[in-house]
Amino acid sequence: MTPKWRRRAARWGATLALILVASELLARHFISGSLNILRRSNDPLLLYELKPGHYVSDGYFLRSPVVEYTVDERGCRQGGGVPAQGARPVYFLGSSLVFGIALEADSALPEVARRALAARTPSIAIDPKNCSVPGYSLLQTLRHAELAIERDGVRTLALVIGPRHGTIPWDWMRTAPSSPEFRWLTERVRLARLAHLVRLVGESDGFRLPPAPPDDLRAALDHFTAVVRRTGTRVTVFPLGRFEHPDFDLPRELQLRSLTMVALEPVPHDPRYVHPDGDHWNLAGTTRIVEAMTPALEALVTPQ
Repeated sequence: MTPKWRRRAARWGATLALILVASELLARHFISGSLNILRRSNDPLLLYELKPGHYVSDGYFLRSPVVEYTVDERGCRQGGGVPAQGARPVYFLGSSLVFGIALEADSALPEVARRALAARTPSIAIDPKNCSVPGYSLLQTLRHAELAIERDGVRTLALVIGPRHGTIPWDWMRTAPSSPEFRWLTERVRLARLAHLVRLVGESDGFRLPPAPPDDLRAALDHFTAVVRRTGTRVTVFPLGRFEHPDFDLPRELQLRSLTMVALEPVPHDPRYVHPDGDHWNLAGTTRIVEAMTPALEALVTPQ
């Protein structure tokens, strides 16, 4: 290589390096780091579950304020306030909205509900258990609830079902690459993580997953209802907005099985109520939902 071409190659190399550094800095401004909070479940219907441990996160996909998550051995999120002595345990199940992505534990829905209920009716105290798992569909949440009842002896449940939870279960562990080498790279280089996420978005059609077979949903509801009746468990289901399934009317199916249901209006997609990702609630959005839930939660825990 002549001196002229060596100088030209050096300039190209310097320019490429500068572009890569600038792109990495830009990616770090908008794209969150990896959050390896999931592990494979022994239950084939669940696919995955929360992995016990302590995590520091700056978001799920897009950057958000840094928060900490602590998951106990039961797979429930820890933290928040201290419940009153003799408080009634209430298990909150659902997906990332209830878990509290991008929220500290005391700002997640279960803890906000505890404070709201105490303010509304001081004589009633609950001990909220935040056992929601990000990414769970209705099929997974119903199975999760069954296990909580049969395995853990839970007798009071609040299930929050999102509009898009009528899909087939999707393995959200795929957000972390299966290759150890590539996973190591995505944990350190945001451009690599961005490339992996772009590939997942393409493969899943923007995470627009196929609807679950309606017969599978009905069978899951039948089985869950039988477990609830047999154990005397108290359950309230909170559907958020219109359940997006072409062949399954969730409110009607709940009514047919005499399951207590309280429909909730979704939080507006407004920066006052949601994080920059447009999906997950901030504290104001969570508080707005809890205000609508509180009367039904009071009825759920009031002795009959």
